[in-house]
Amino acid sequence: MAATPDDTRHALLRRARNVSQATLDVTGLGEWQWEAPSEHGTYEVKELEARSALTQMPPPYPGYSLNPYTGCSHACLYCYVPDVARVERPRWGSYVVVKRNLPTLLAREVKRREPSSVFLSSATDPYQPVEAEALVTRRCLEVLAGADWPLRVLTRSPLVLRDVDLLKRFSRVIVGMSVPTLDDEVRRILEPTAPPIEGRLKTLRRLADAGLDTYVSFAPAYPLTGGVTPDDIARALAEAGVKEGWVGSWNYMTNIRGPLAERLRGTPYEHFAEQVEDKAYTRHFFRRLDYALKRRGVNLHVYLPEEAPRAVRGATRDPLGMDI
Repeated sequence: MAATPDDTRHALLRRARNVSQATLDVTGLGEWQWEAPSEHGTYEVKELEARSALTQMPPPYPGYSLNPYTGCSHACLYCYVPDVARVERPRWGSYVVVKRNLPTLLAREVKRREPSSVFLSSATDPYQPVEAEALVTRRCLEVLAGADWPLRVLTRSPLVLRDVDLLKRFSRVIVGMSVPTLDDEVRRILEPTAPPIEGRLKTLRRLADAGLDTYVSFAPAYPLTGGVTPDDIARALAEAGVKEGWVGSWNYMTNIRGPLAERLRGTPYEHFAEQVEDKAYTRHFFRRLDYALKRRGVNLHVYLPEEAPRAVRGATRDPLGMDI
C-alpha cells in the first residue's frame, strides 16, 4: 500500500514560504470578476523560487507543460493533481504557491531548447484568481509570444480574456475552457470556488469572436443532471464557437469515491457517484454526445482510462491538431 502523502515532507511544498493568509480581493478584476469575493474562499498564498520552467509532457503527448502555480484555489473535489503530485488531498484547494521567478527561467530555457508546443497548464489553473495580482502567467506568455512557440491553454477562468492581446500574437495557439457540465448547481458542490458555467461559455464565445481557435475539455464528464441532454451540451458548445472538444471519464476513483459520496450526501445528486463508475452508462453517454456534437460541427475526441486517446495513439502531432 502506498504511503499516505504528507505535505510537511513534500520536497516542493517544504521550500515554499508564506506570503499572506487572506481572502483574495478580486475587486480589480473588472469584467472578469465572476462572483462576489467571498465565493473564492480563503486560501494560503505562498511563493518559492522554481528550479525549472518547462516539464516534458508524458507519452504520447509531445511538447512541454508550464505550470505558473502549484496548487489551485478552485478546489475541485475530483482533481487528479493531488494523486499525481503526491500531496494531501484534504488540503488541496487551501493553498496556492506562486512561482515568482518562472518567467525568468522560461526565458532562459526557450533560448536553449528547440521550439515545441507548450501546454498551459497541466497541473494548475494558470488563470485562477491569484493570477490577477501575481501576473506570472501573463509574463510567461510574453516570453513565449516573443519566441512564437506553439501554445495550448486550458483554464476555467474568464480572466484569460485579459490576455487576448498576447494570445493573438502567436502563430499557432488554441485556447480551451474546462466545461465538464452545464448544471451549475452540481458545479457549485464539486467545484465550489471555480467560475460558473455560464461565464466559461461566454468566455469561449468572446475568444472565438476575437479570432482565436478554441476547444472545450468536457472532462471528467459529469453525468447528465438537472435535465441536461447531450443535445443541450452540443447546442451550448456550438453557440460558444467551439470546433474541437475532449471528453473523458473519471480517474483516481479509489481516492475520491469517499469524498465524492460524502459531498453529495443529502443533495439531489446522490446517484452521481455510482454513475461516474458505471462504464456502460459512460460509454452510452459519450456515444450520444459524440453524435450530437458532430451534427453541429464539433469534433469530439473520446478518452477512456483503459484505452489511449484515439486522436493521439501513435501521434506525432499535438493532440489538439497543432503541428509541432
